[in-house]
Formats: sequence, structure tokens, C-alpha cells
Amino acid sequence: MNLELLKRNDEKIKKLLNSKKDGIECLDTLYVLFPKRFEDKGLATIDDVVEVLGVCLVMDKDYNYTVFKLPNLLRFSPIAIESFDVNGKEYIKMEFMPPNFIIAKTVIDSADPVFIMLEDWPVRANFPFYVTKDEVLQIITKSVETTSTKLGKFPNRFSSLLAVSSRDKSGKMESRHIPNIKETKWVGLIDASAIYNNNLSRLIGGYLNKGMTVGILEDKTEKTELEKVLRR
Repeated sequence: MNLELLKRNDEKIKKLLNSKKDGIECLDTLYVLFPKRFEDKGLATIDDVVEVLGVCLVMDKDYNYTVFKLPNLLRFSPIAIESFDVNGKEYIKMEFMPPNFIIAKTVIDSADPVFIMLEDWPVRANFPFYVTKDEVLQIITKSVETTSTKLGKFPNRFSSLLAVSSRDKSGKMESRHIPNIKETKWVGLIDASAIYNNNLSRLIGGYLNKGMTVGILEDKTEKTELEKVLRR
């Protein structure tokens, strides 16, 4: 799939969805995409009826798309399912045609998806390609309204985590320091070589072996005061 063809157009997709008593009906052919990894993480069950975390890309035949941002498991009944590759990662594409219901009204309430998202996204940097930093924060904070977890009560803590994870294309500078940045790279909080900014913190970082290797290989000219004490 050529991601360069995708065009964000929330209003266009909204007009192709019709909310009814039994679910949300599609008024034209639509496709719903999500990472195959969701299934491995317990965020999706793929069968005749698909249950998946409501953080999906929805697009039409012309590659106009929007993003569902619901931290709940939703039920879909697609007419076809296929997998495809996006930058070396497997994604699932579900197809819907009118008068299919793209989503059943049933929303499964559970706190589990929120905790899995936190562990898989900012910690391991396994973000779906179609969500932005601001949208991830919206999803997590919305969980206080739609799930049984209360994590979303304090969005500032998650904003801080995402600010550290979101970098420029090189992965070295946090994107919050770059005005009007267009393309970001996600860095996992467990990546000691990227998160910690001096040799000492790398050496004592979460993944000791990786941090030690980087600390030895990278020659830093600036030393912290604590490093100077330990080097005496």
C-alpha cells in the first residue's frame, strides 16, 4: 500500500457514515485498517466478526481517511479481510460495502486495552502509523469517559511521556523543540541509547547491556558533575 496516496479528510469520511439504532452504516465502500500486532497484544480478535481496539484508520476508495480514536474494543463485520505490509510491519485491512454496518453498537468496556496501549506505544514505540502524538493523548485521556480505567484523569503525565518519545527524523531531538515539525519519529522509553543524554545515565539505564554498549562506543566531550566525581 502506498502511504503517499493517503489524504486526511475527516469530513469526507464522516459523510459516508450513518449512525443507526443497530450500529454505524457505511454509505459507500470503506476500508478499516489496524496493525496485525493488535491481535498479538490482545487488542484484536480476528474471525468472521472482528473485535478490535477502536483506534483504526478508515478510508474510502480514493484514499481519503480519518482515524477512529476510541480506547474500547469495537465489533466489526467485514465482507473481506486481507493483510498488507507497511514499512516492514503487517497491517489488516477490512472491507465494507453498503448497506453493511461498519461498526455494531456493542462497545466492550475494559481497562485492559488502555494499559496495553501505554506499554506498547510510548514505552516500546509501537505506534500505528496513522496516529499523531496529539491523537494518542486524546485516546488515553478519553479512557476516563469510555472505559473503567481512571488513567485519563491526569493527562499531563501522558503528555510528558509522549513529548519524550516524539523525535525528529534523526531520533535525537525531541519534536517539541522544533516549531511546525512535519515528520516525527517515535522512540521507545526503554531505548536507553536514545532517551538518556549522557554516558552515566546510559550506563545505569533500564536496559543495562544496551546502555553500556552505547556509553562505551560514543565519546561524549561534555561530562555531568556526577560523572566527574565517579571518574576520579
